[in-house]
Amino acid sequence: MKKTALFTLAALLCSTAAHAHRVWVESAHTHGGEILKAELGYGEFPDMEPIAKDRLHIFRKPMQLVTEKGKEDLVQKGQHNYQYQSKKPVKEGSYLVTAEYQPTFWSKNKAGWKQA
Repeated sequence: MKKTALFTLAALLCSTAAHAHRVWVESAHTHGGEILKAELGYGEFPDMEPIAKDRLHIFRKPMQLVTEKGKEDLVQKGQHNYQYQSKKPVKEGSYLVTAEYQPTFWSKNKAGWKQA
């Protein structure tokens, strides 16, 4: 019984120590003939914040618009580095907007957190 309680306590303590950043995509309703605009969320949901320069390499692939004809890369455009848009106006219809990031390993030592 003591071992179970100790294991449970250790698991709870470890689970609160790990704080992963989340990745999500936001896009407002877009009518046919308009430029589709999307934002790449990275950090603490739902707050949009610029992606730190030392983390930009995690997002090697651009956001993509998935259409009935295939995939189209969105271009990074806007005041912040998390804002993207379609190269040309979209037709009326339904689309998927996707983002992908490279998994990273983080470690913490006396100097703090680092990508290593």
